[in-house]
Amino acid sequence: MRRPTLRDRMRYRFDTLVSRGTTALIVCLWLASVLLIMAVAAFVIGMGVAPLDSSGRPRAFAEVAWMCLMRTLDPGTMGQDAGPWTFLLAMLFITTCGIFIGGTLIGLLTAGIEQRLQEMRKGRSQVVEFGHVVVLGWSEQVFVVLRELLWANESDPGFRAAVLADLDKVEMEDEVRRRLDRRDVQKVVCRTGDPTDLKDLQIVNADAARAVAVLPADSADREARTLQAVMALSATGQSGSRYIVTETSRPETQQLLEQVAGGDIVVVESLDLVAGLAAQTCRQPGLAAVYQDLLDFEGNEIYIGHARDVSGSTFGDALLAFADAIPIGVRRATGAMELNPAMTSRLADGDALIAIATGPSDVRFTGFQRHISDATVIASRWSHVPRERRAERTLLLGWNDWSGRLLRHLDRFVPAGSSVVVISEQPLEEAVLSEAIAGLEHLSVDARVGSASDRRRLEALAQEGFDHALVVSDVRRMNPDAADARSLVILLHLREIAARSAQRFSVTSEILIEKNREVLLAAGVDDLISSAQVSSLMITQVIQNREISRVFEAIFHPAGSEFYLKPAENYVNLGVPVDFYSVIVAAREHSEIAVGYRLAHHREAPVLNPVKTDRVVFQPGDRLVVLAED
Repeated sequence: MRRPTLRDRMRYRFDTLVSRGTTALIVCLWLASVLLIMAVAAFVIGMGVAPLDSSGRPRAFAEVAWMCLMRTLDPGTMGQDAGPWTFLLAMLFITTCGIFIGGTLIGLLTAGIEQRLQEMRKGRSQVVEFGHVVVLGWSEQVFVVLRELLWANESDPGFRAAVLADLDKVEMEDEVRRRLDRRDVQKVVCRTGDPTDLKDLQIVNADAARAVAVLPADSADREARTLQAVMALSATGQSGSRYIVTETSRPETQQLLEQVAGGDIVVVESLDLVAGLAAQTCRQPGLAAVYQDLLDFEGNEIYIGHARDVSGSTFGDALLAFADAIPIGVRRATGAMELNPAMTSRLADGDALIAIATGPSDVRFTGFQRHISDATVIASRWSHVPRERRAERTLLLGWNDWSGRLLRHLDRFVPAGSSVVVISEQPLEEAVLSEAIAGLEHLSVDARVGSASDRRRLEALAQEGFDHALVVSDVRRMNPDAADARSLVILLHLREIAARSAQRFSVTSEILIEKNREVLLAAGVDDLISSAQVSSLMITQVIQNREISRVFEAIFHPAGSEFYLKPAENYVNLGVPVDFYSVIVAAREHSEIAVGYRLAHHREAPVLNPVKTDRVVFQPGDRLVVLAED
């Protein structure tokens, strides 16, 4: 092998220097400039051609060096020089070198700035935030979560959300601005990186966040990617009260996630959540809007506030002690959650109230209301004799990943002898059907093969009679837009069948794309369920308060109390003005909690947590939103 020459060694050293970046080159250029100025100044002094000062003596070395520096920075300075040719040539030389040095410096600075801008565009700069929210992954859920977080923290100028995904930073920021269309999107910081990489997690300072949401993109390895990201977060260590929020559709994955992260994770089981919501709403038209209001941050939400001012009182008295909120339960000092507890149960020190309000500051004591203005508005014909519940018949049009869970939830709500007719495009696998019907106590399932959008089939089913119709979408067989279009066709058929017959039935449909909501509502649907949005809203609620997950688990669990829409005439007299304090008292007499109402002549969402002093005249068909056991 040829031995390297001096030229090769010098070139190698120069290449190594250049690879160190712009800063190293600028330092070397500065050193070269200093050496050059010192050399020219020494030459001028040594040759005895230094210009004279005002006293007629030759200038000192420092003064000559300063003259050389000025000519290096400003070539025009040389135009005023006078003296021997040796001095002028020396100044010409230093000025020429100055032009070269200045041009090189400008080029280096320009290249350095461009490199820095390019690095910033890559989204690899460090996020210097503490107590922020980190969102890992990129999917449609990101926009719902960010929108709700911005709503929830609108009054907090210091709130920040950092998004880390394996996409271009600028593209993510442009999409956030386009989809959110809010002035405070500057509170959202996007960075490019792999959510499962430990070094990339350091970019968004995940260890110093108050909550980290893992939202992997929709893909076949979604569950595995979620597990990888949680493992990476656990490996970074814990700081303060940081916790992880994610979702899964498999109970076995939930167990693995909890094993990896221990008590520092809250797992939302999305399919079970949607199935529980669908089971309740398909039997009660309008109930989906109640949960929508409670899950998003635009209206009322569920908050947990202190109960110091009502400590020692009964829960029934506490119902009338908050003008701007409605208590619905108690979190005991032991951590136990009690929804709709006994009205005579006492509140103790350390207990907290679970309440519906428009904000956490509204859960404040305003004084006990021991009586109502007019007790005559309370209905007197409520029967304490349990009503006989008749068997219900439900029509399930379509089959998807959460349909089996839906049947299990529905089985716990309906009376014995109820049935479900399932219409699916393809025959259900025997193993899938067996798992779905295993353990059902009140439901019988009749699975049939056929097109759910076939008009003649729907008419034949209507002749058999049913009480509820639920349209679900299978995203495994069709894209979301096509699935919503299919739902629209089915809903139009059902609306016409209902109009041409005397049969009355509720219609609930799943929606996959939010922009199709108005179109589907126009087709006569009673309730819409957005499966992706429900899980995203639930994740956002948990980000704001991790204890809320336990509250919703209790609400969606068939055992205990749930929300119902019940006839207003069961509680108050119709046709007379009544304030909501009176409504609360009327429901309290039956161990129920009134939280709002829905007027029959309005198609708007139910009114939750109304102004309690405002009077409302209820008419036939109006319903109250109550938290009750049945």
